[in-house]
This record gives sequence, structure tokens and C-alpha cells, in this order.
Amino acid sequence: MTTPAPDPAATLPTAREASACTRLGLVVDARAVALALLIAACFIAVIELRLHARGFRPTVLDSPELWAHWRREANALGENALVFVGASRMQLGIDPATVTRTTPLAPVQLAIDASFPLPVLEHMADDPGFRGHVIMDFYPAAVTTLDRDDEAARYVRQFAAQRPPGRLPTFDRTEPWLRDRVRWSLASYADGASPWQSLWLRVLTPAATPAYLVTWPDRSREADYALVPMPDFALGRAMRHLETAPRDHDGPEPVRTLAELDAAVASIRSPTATPPEFLAGVERIAALARRLAERGATLTVVQMPTSGYVREIDRRRFPRALFWDVLAARLREVPVTTLYVADVPTLAHFECPDGSHLDRRDRAAFTAALMQALGLSPAP
Repeated sequence: MTTPAPDPAATLPTAREASACTRLGLVVDARAVALALLIAACFIAVIELRLHARGFRPTVLDSPELWAHWRREANALGENALVFVGASRMQLGIDPATVTRTTPLAPVQLAIDASFPLPVLEHMADDPGFRGHVIMDFYPAAVTTLDRDDEAARYVRQFAAQRPPGRLPTFDRTEPWLRDRVRWSLASYADGASPWQSLWLRVLTPAATPAYLVTWPDRSREADYALVPMPDFALGRAMRHLETAPRDHDGPEPVRTLAELDAAVASIRSPTATPPEFLAGVERIAALARRLAERGATLTVVQMPTSGYVREIDRRRFPRALFWDVLAARLREVPVTTLYVADVPTLAHFECPDGSHLDRRDRAAFTAALMQALGLSPAP
């Protein structure tokens, strides 16, 4: 007796059975995805809680792209833009929230760490789309050195080479925007780290200490000097500041001890006349200020606070009568507002823990006093 062959059609699932299997698979997949997301969320939450408990805070990485965003914002704000130009002293010393609270202007932080401000100032002076107000940090080396190819020059070049962003959102724009917003809100990504690096180097390492410097999405910075060893940190800053210019003292090279630092500072030979290159830099600033004024924009030059060895090094290396006073007298002819913080009682008492930068606890009070001294906010 021959067994009949099975009917292939009979072994196939019915449409209803196939639909049920598909729904079951989708349910299983959805549960798997939900479980994976829950595990990831718990992992991130545990790391974040531990990092915050150890003092780590979210911070962004400064970049030409972030600077370019705020450079465009300076134009978009028109006459309401208050732009801060300079280096780290300006980035750490100005509190944008205080500017917004005490003045009718909108702050834009365009200072760039370890750079000279003239390339940025020149770029805005040459841009007919910029009509705001500029506050520039003064330090003599920035005026004297005209052609240094530093971060400021690089940021400006990259910005000039960019095409203006389109009005409609694209994946190339929205994906990095969303990614950055997530990372900027998590301590796991602080200082460019990944969550795994934060786990191994900051959570599981007993000796890990949080960075004293935090950068915010608006490019302002805060320095918490309670997190660094003092006075060693301040002495290290002073030694580096001493070596940033051509040798003008007879101390050992490099300076390594406090006695060597004292001797090196005492042996600085002060100039007896204003250098021609500084005068040329002053004329360049005056010309840029006139170009800004032609379309209603303004320039203010401010000497930011310094303390201790850094102040003494600058006092000997750049005597006020030969540098600041010369610049201020020339710029008043333009006219440009100038302000030397030591001349203003409400500003003169601020001290820099490392000699060169304000602590995060002082930046709001300093900013409020500065805005008042410049006549941008009413007296309290």
C-alpha cells in the first residue's frame, strides 16, 4: 500500500497564522529593544549620578564649529549684540547670564583661549553684516604681535570658508545638533570622554578628580580654583607667564623654584620707550574702530584683572605709561571707550587665584560691576 505524499499547501501556515507569528515577532522585538534601552538608561543614570557625586560636571569641547555658530549669531542679533573678544581672561571673566539680566543687550562670547583678538576684531570690522558692540580684552602682546597664526586666525579662516547654512533643516545639520545637545547635558562626555572612558577613568578610579575648568554651550567658561592645589598652581602659572615672551631677564632657564622666580621677576628690564610695533598695533585698532563706527557698531577696550606675580611681570615688562596710557590716549581720539580695572573702585578689588583668571564665584559680580562701569546697566 502506497502512502500518499503530503500536500505542500497543507504544510504552509494560513494567512491568520502568519499574521499572528508576525505580531508575536514584533512584540518580542519591541520588548528586546525596550529592555536594551532600559539597560542603557540605567547604565547612563548610574554613571551620571556617580560623576555628579564626585564633582564632575557636563562640559563642551570648544571648536571652530561652535565658534562659527556664535559668530553668525553676532550678526543675527544686529545692534543688540554685545560681543566679547579676547582670550581666556575674557572667556572666564564674563558671565553671560549677568549680561542678559543687567543690560538690554544679548551677550555673544567670541573670545578664544590662548590667542590674540585682532584677527576676530578685523573680521567683524570688515563684515558689513555686523552692527553690534564689541568689548575687547587688552594685553600688550596682543597689540604688538600682528601676524601670529594662532587659534583666532584659524577660527576666522574656517568661518570665512564655510557656506552659509540653509534655511531648511538637513540631516547633516540636525544630527550633529541633536548629538551635541545630548552630550552637553551629560557629565559622561565631559572633556571629550566617552561613557566607557568616564566609567573606567572617573567612576572606578579612586584618585580621579574633576577638572577645574568647564566650558558651556555659549562658549563661556568657569574655573573652580578650589579644585586645584594652591599655591603650586598659581606659581606654575606665573612661571609659564614669565616664559611666554622673549627673554628679558637673567634668571635660569627654565625657572623651577620660588627663589628663581623671584630673582627672574626682579631682573626684568623694563623698556624706556614705546616699541614701534606696539604703536603700529594701536593704529591698526584705531582703524578697525573707525570702520565699525561707520555703520553704527562700537568698540570698547578693557584691561581685565590680574594679580600677584602675573601682575608684577606685566607691570615690569609693559609699563602702563608706555603701553596702556598710549593706547587709551590714541583710541579716545577715534573715539573708543577704554577702561582699566584698577582705576574703578568697584572692579579694582577682584583677585585672580592663579594670577591671570577670575574664579567662577566672582564672575557674576565682576560682570555686573563691569557693565555698570561701562554705562551699559543702571546703577544698583
